[in-house]
Amino acid sequence: MTENTTAQASLTIPHELLPADGRFGAGPSKVRSAQLDALSAAQDLLGTSHRQAPVKNLVGEVREGLAALFSAPAGYGQLAMRWCSELVAPQPSGTLPVSA
Repeated sequence: MTENTTAQASLTIPHELLPADGRFGAGPSKVRSAQLDALSAAQDLLGTSHRQAPVKNLVGEVREGLAALFSAPAGYGQLAMRWCSELVAPQPSGTLPVSA
């Protein structure tokens, strides 16, 4: 064992510097058992491509729920996607597009 290894092994962090909640810190964190249960219940989604039906269906449900939550007008999703695609498209003048 080298001198550096010995020094590292005896290093302790003062209690007052430790995070109050073990889920937040710069290292391995605590995971609540409810989250592990939720992951194990979603076996059909884990490792699945975003193009597969189970994921697409879930994304659709989330989008519909958010639209309802925020009272988005009908067709909002298509308008937002069009605006975003225009926003990132190269503009000859170097300015942002203005909706007509």
